[in-house]
Amino acid sequence: RNEAKNTINSLAANRFNPYFLHSLKTSSTMYKAKVNVTLRPSILDPKGKAAHHALENLGLNQVEKVRIGKFIELDVNADSEDAAKAVVEQACTKLLANEVMEDFTIEIES
Repeated sequence: RNEAKNTINSLAANRFNPYFLHSLKTSSTMYKAKVNVTLRPSILDPKGKAAHHALENLGLNQVEKVRIGKFIELDVNADSEDAAKAVVEQACTKLLANEVMEDFTIEIES
């Protein structure tokens, strides 16, 4: 009974501390997710075109094509690698990538 009361008091005292609830999780693992977001091949890439033109102006004529994308790293606290990947997929589909114009790949490291 005292343990439950202490937990309730601790929750109340730390309700504004965003790191407190995170510290209550003990069985999860921290995973590092590496996400590459690229424009789909059918989408024009004006940044890549500009970079290619600039590289040609610098004398780097061996470069045939440039496509510019985004690289994102996320630290994910999850119970398994599959759970971490599911969280990252949601992050990509909801915010990090525009699925109409972009593709993404996910790599999970423990």
